[in-house]
Amino acid sequence: MGGVFGRYVQHETLWWGFGLFIDINPGTNLYLPYLGFSWAYTKEWTISAVMPWPAVLYSPSENTSFRLGMSPSGTSWFIDQKESEIYYEWDGWNLGLTLMQRLQGNFWLELEAGVSGLRSLSFTDGEWQGSDIKGNDTPYVGLQLSWRPDESP
Repeated sequence: MGGVFGRYVQHETLWWGFGLFIDINPGTNLYLPYLGFSWAYTKEWTISAVMPWPAVLYSPSENTSFRLGMSPSGTSWFIDQKESEIYYEWDGWNLGLTLMQRLQGNFWLELEAGVSGLRSLSFTDGEWQGSDIKGNDTPYVGLQLSWRPDESP
């Protein structure tokens, strides 16, 4: 099991992420390619298509940011050794709006609210195994305190 990942900075407003995760087992192999980009359209607006976290970000100041995007919740994968099958499953996806506010120095507070609705999307031995979009989306709220190191050397 292993992988190789990298980032190519095309210019100061656009970078690409790419890579490959490989898990080689007797009978069944798993290959997961990775590709995404982040484009700073303006100083305030960024479009991020880094999977599995696509988002649009708006930063009106150095101390405040908003993020509208999706993220997986409950992602898992496992190998059934008896049947030599690989199962990769996204148990849920969140669609939310996050407010990120610098408290002081490198400390940030994040408040996120949104809905979870896409369920049971899976990928097994190279085939999609259906999905179930709930009619009643489940709301969620998240609160996070984080420390982010300075970007300058």
